Amino acid sequence: MLYMRKELIDLVEGRLRDAKEVLTSNTKSPAGTPYPKRSIYLLAEKYIREHLRKKESPSPRWLVVPGLRGVGKSTLLAQLYTAFAGNDGVVPIYFAMDDVVNLLKSNLQEVLEVYEQLTDINLATVKKPVLIFLDEVHYDPSWSAVLKVVYDKNPNIFIFCTGSSAIALQANTDTIRRISIERLYPMSFTEFIFIRTKKYPIGGLKDKLKMLLWDSKSATEMYSRLKHLESSVDEWWKGVPRTELEYYLLVGAMPFATIYDDEAKALQAVNATIEKIVKIDIPQLKDFENKTLNSIFNILWLLANSGDLSLRGISDATGLQVPTIVDVLDTLQKTELLIRIPPHATSMEKQLLGSKSTKPSKYLFMSPAMRAAVLSSGGGTTLIEKKKGYLLEAAVRLYFYREFINRNFGSVMYFRDDTEQSSDFLVERSGRKIPVEVGLGTKDCKQVLNVMQKYPECPYGLVFDDGKLDLVEDKVVKVPLKFFLLA
Repeated sequence: MLYMRKELIDLVEGRLRDAKEVLTSNTKSPAGTPYPKRSIYLLAEKYIREHLRKKESPSPRWLVVPGLRGVGKSTLLAQLYTAFAGNDGVVPIYFAMDDVVNLLKSNLQEVLEVYEQLTDINLATVKKPVLIFLDEVHYDPSWSAVLKVVYDKNPNIFIFCTGSSAIALQANTDTIRRISIERLYPMSFTEFIFIRTKKYPIGGLKDKLKMLLWDSKSATEMYSRLKHLESSVDEWWKGVPRTELEYYLLVGAMPFATIYDDEAKALQAVNATIEKIVKIDIPQLKDFENKTLNSIFNILWLLANSGDLSLRGISDATGLQVPTIVDVLDTLQKTELLIRIPPHATSMEKQLLGSKSTKPSKYLFMSPAMRAAVLSSGGGTTLIEKKKGYLLEAAVRLYFYREFINRNFGSVMYFRDDTEQSSDFLVERSGRKIPVEVGLGTKDCKQVLNVMQKYPECPYGLVFDDGKLDLVEDKVVKVPLKFFLLA
């Protein structure tokens, strides 16, 4: 115990001495190129500046940033720390909780106590502004209870935490009231282009497109108004080659992968991240047997290589029981490596089963880069070329997750009935159903029209593809990807 105590003291002393140097190095690539600042940086910077100015109506002073491994949470923390640690009168504190818990078998409570002893700073009474930066805070299950006490005792303290996607599950209702949660997602296409070329979005265009796509009264109204916006959309796309979209679908959604000039190396880096999710993050969430853990890579391969895979099909391929597969998929969803798409429940099913459906859920990769990396591990670039449509589907699903589900903007399901009529997605918003089909190249409207015939309450249908803006039978709007990717 005394030996571990000395190691803990050494760690705290080390962080007091070299935190800025360590974190400064984490803001740059191995070649010394500064990593780009994502849009969430500006929001977090604003919160911290307002805390330091002690505004009368302060912004939140406890910010938690959860997200999929590899989306840039630790880089964001390092960028913020290095921006503010040198300010006169500011007390910066930084710890990586995976080191504290895994290497020292300690916890947040102990590390803060040692910090107070070594610095003679009492966190409950210090008058200077204190900025506490904690990376991978979820490694200590008691993090929220410990920080709640710190937060409540002293208004001079600002807390910034990063953690896994399931981090909020560790905080109780009382603590959640104090926390501002800002999720960090894989990059959108426009964010990717901004980081690559510094091309700014056209002010207000995103909101206009989003409103037209999901809140128009009819297909004819949407078509007419999109037509008026086409010149603005084309103006943004000037100088953006098609290869940028292809690179985005391959690896561009993951910030760290964009520093590689070689696509193969970028895909290897994404695969390394997936391996860490499976070997490090999943065991924290669920205690699976080794056989099950070793089968997770096979499950991911099966999902990446198929547009529609049943639980029984996964069971037959892996030898795992269906209940175990359900647990695995649920855990992968908690890491945000996968996103679950529930099936649409018919009126009869809702009467008999409540909101449930007898059909299985579908699971898509959170990021197209993740799906591309898994495909590359088993089939190389040839297989990726054949499955490009799947990568676009993952990009659309990421859009729905970011803009709909986590903003309570609407719900997203997939639709398939007993006659095998289907659509890639069925969006429910404001009591309306909107069937959506997605594809590279040009795609027909047959499936969308069939779903609309089954559900007269559909105001219109949408097809996102590479074709021209078009209105079909006054019911379906064919929306080119050049519009959708800016929405």
